[in-house]
Formats: sequence, structure tokens, C-alpha cells
Amino acid sequence: MRRLTIRITSVFWMLVILTGCNAFFEANITNQSVTLLAPTSGVKTEYAAQTFLWEQIDGASDYRLQIVSPSFDSIRVMVLDTIISTDKFSYVLFPSVFEWRVRAQNSVYQSSWALGKLQIYSTTDLTGQKVNLLSPGTITNSNTVNFQWDILYNANHYTLVVYKDLWQGSPALNPTVVDTTFLTSTLTDGNYLWGVKAQNSTSETLYSQKSLIVDSTPPTQPVLSAPSNGSVGTSKTISFTWNSSDLTSGISQDTLKVFSDINLSTLVKSVATASKSAQITFTNPAVYYWTVRSVDKAGNVSLTSNAFGFTIN
Repeated sequence: MRRLTIRITSVFWMLVILTGCNAFFEANITNQSVTLLAPTSGVKTEYAAQTFLWEQIDGASDYRLQIVSPSFDSIRVMVLDTIISTDKFSYVLFPSVFEWRVRAQNSVYQSSWALGKLQIYSTTDLTGQKVNLLSPGTITNSNTVNFQWDILYNANHYTLVVYKDLWQGSPALNPTVVDTTFLTSTLTDGNYLWGVKAQNSTSETLYSQKSLIVDSTPPTQPVLSAPSNGSVGTSKTISFTWNSSDLTSGISQDTLKVFSDINLSTLVKSVATASKSAQITFTNPAVYYWTVRSVDKAGNVSLTSNAFGFTIN
């Protein structure tokens, strides 16, 4: 009976440890509150594009931002409810009264909400307004690019332009007027700057600009350097080096794999690195075979390198 009691107690404390593990390591932020920085609470403005900014809290992994109209006590429109890992978020609003709030959180705890208020006035003058660009991000591996941006109230149409390398340099897409908030275009691999401005019959915004790398080409096949093919040594700590390259977006990481058979079917070690080198200590003297494969920042994957064999006596 005593053994059964001990076993039950052990299982109980094991469950407590497993379920309470996160709580033990996460900072308790329940008594903290986020400090809102911008926009200033109670501000009244005609500028629809707003950047919501707050101070970060130690121990928080992300933040929840909510925007409603006109207030949280009387929600007519839930404008935004999103999780953000940084301390700011840009969004284009419409003429109305708003309340916004932010709380910090981690996997276990949440801070209290911090509340702000603002009002956006309606204006037909777009001169001081800004178009919020949505996509693509800064890198894409598709030559078919879907450009998207937020709608701006009182705008009748938008102009999209894409330049190669430099703003107002060689045009990859001449200024194109559209009535929608999206446009698809085909671009070759390279570096670009793209921008969108909004217009109506009496005014227009400045161009909002964003950089873009289009890279649909895989990295070159890595070339192995050391240990050289067929090399023999007694050291169980092996330093691996190789060359890898990508002409457009650059190498994100290389994956080194070591196998115990010439058919490369039995994996012994695998290391991901961005330094084109790695050091591995082996336990058993044997013949090993190694390869490297690259991934660029756009997500393209190279061919696997030729395999080199080496012997540890």
C-alpha cells in the first residue's frame, strides 16, 4: 500500500512540474501596464494613417492591439484585433471616433489593458495623407508579384510605380492608375523600389515607398572544401568548411549533413549554420560522408553538393 501511495504521489508531482513548467520560467506581468506613446490619447486629426506605438515590457513575448469605434463600452465596429511581436503597428483608419488598447502577454500571463482615444476627421484634401502598403514583403521568390495596399477614404484612384534598384531610376513598371487597392505584375529577379499614391479630383498624397527583392533562382550548388574527399585522420573533432553563394537575396543558411554510408541513407549528424563552417566531434572511428545544401533568404533551395568521404582512425 505504501508503494502505491509513493507512486501516486510521484505521478502527481510529475504532473505539477510538467504543467507548471511554463509558469515557472515566464515572467509574471499581471501587475504591469503598457505605456502608450502614440497617438496621444484624445488627439483629433485628419490624418487617417496612424502608427500605434507603446513601450515594451520585460517578460512579454507579444502584444494584443484592439481598435474599436466608437468605444469599448459601445462597440459599433470592431476595427482591429491582432497580436504583434513588436512595439508598433501602422494602420489606416476612417473618419470616426475610436478607442484603442494594448496589453502585454506571454504564454502564461497577461498585463492589464492600456487605453487610448482618438478621432479622425473627414477631409477631401489628401495632401497630408499616406497610403499604407500591405504586400509583398521585402523578399519574394515569385516573379508574379501581387501588390496590395490599404484603402484611403476620399481617394478615387491610386497610382502604382515600380523602379529597378533606385527610386525614380529605371522603371520596371511605369506609373499605372487603378481604381482598386491591388495590382499584379511580373518582375524579373532583382532589387526594386515600389510606391503607391492616392488621388482624387483636387489633391493627391505623396508616394508611399517600399523596397523589394525578387529572387526566384536557387543558390548555386555548394562546393565542399574540408575535410577533403578521401582524407584520413585521427582527430575525432572535424572542422568542416565549404563555399556557397546566392546572387540576389543572399544565403539564409546552409545545412551540413554527415552520413555513415556511401548511399547517404544513415544520418549521423545535421547542423544548420550561416557561417559556411561547422565543427563536429564524433564518438566512433569510421568512414563518414558529408554534404551541404543551401537555402537563400527568399526560400529557394539549392542542389545538394557532391558528397565527400573522410576517415577517422
